[in-house]
Amino acid sequence: MGVMCNILVNRTPRDFYTPGEPVTGIVKYAVDEETKFEDIVLSYVGKGHCSWSENTGTGKHRRTRHYSGTEEIFRINLSILPKDKAQDNTVALPTGAYEAPFQFITPHHIPPTYKDHTGEISYKLKVKFKRPGLFETNKKFYTSVDIKSQANPVVPQEPLVYGIDKTLVTMFSSKKNRINVQAEIQKSYLRAGDRAELRLVVTNDSRVTIPRVQAGIYEKRTYTASCGKTKRIYKYIKASKTRSPTIPDRSVSNFTLSVPSTANLFTIQNCRVVAKEYFVKVTLKLPMPYINASVEIPVVISGAELVEVNELTVSMPSTSAGPSTEAPPTYEEAMHDTVPTYKKMPL
Repeated sequence: MGVMCNILVNRTPRDFYTPGEPVTGIVKYAVDEETKFEDIVLSYVGKGHCSWSENTGTGKHRRTRHYSGTEEIFRINLSILPKDKAQDNTVALPTGAYEAPFQFITPHHIPPTYKDHTGEISYKLKVKFKRPGLFETNKKFYTSVDIKSQANPVVPQEPLVYGIDKTLVTMFSSKKNRINVQAEIQKSYLRAGDRAELRLVVTNDSRVTIPRVQAGIYEKRTYTASCGKTKRIYKYIKASKTRSPTIPDRSVSNFTLSVPSTANLFTIQNCRVVAKEYFVKVTLKLPMPYINASVEIPVVISGAELVEVNELTVSMPSTSAGPSTEAPPTYEEAMHDTVPTYKKMPL
């Protein structure tokens, strides 16, 4: 028994989908001989996955441990097997080609499509042909759907003030040298490519000249395995580096820092196994032998510009799949003009 299957998705002008938006298309499949099926199920599935390895111990006690985590973000199933309620539990499909239109509504509050070396968030349309019998092989086919979602502004929207308070200890002097930095961020919710605007007041009540106050954006990725083990990766966004002029001793300086983000940044929320966060790190750079001081300001960055769709009306035929009233074409006729391209899932 041979089954060919092609999942055709109606692409949007943007070539991606957003939460709440319908995903529509048609499944075309054909069988080369009369075949019995228990069901043919089309599923719209979102999954998160992460995996990594860590070495522990040394010498002969050195071991490698593997960690992984998987989350099913959502699953929507739809039977596309032409089946009459009066029929038995199985349906014998004659040789020929069949079509099944579909429409799924993408759930709200889901993370965007994402992939790196450690984690992945993916969305797929999958078709599973279920055959009766314990020893029958169930064939599977799939195609990917690209999802882009706006991050939720979980940070406050009004300006917030963060502070650094540093006391310098000077040898042979009992007087305290105090430096205070007040950093006010105007907006903590950014679109990729926007700038984080900081207003700073530096009170340098010391005899030390401050070379600069530096600010930049950091990315923090967190992966969580099923056992609860976490892995965190920090990345400095070099293009965001911003610095102030020199701040003299015994002075009060007021200035602004405009910290740029880049177009490829986006926060990942609403996934247990893969998360991505950002913060602006403001660092008080001090000369030797003093130690720098810093404060981290959390920001949420929403990804690609999304076109707001007020109304999206999709005219879809009935999802009750099946052959027409006419006799279906033969398998050879159905496959003659174009052989559907498909991806076969591992069994």
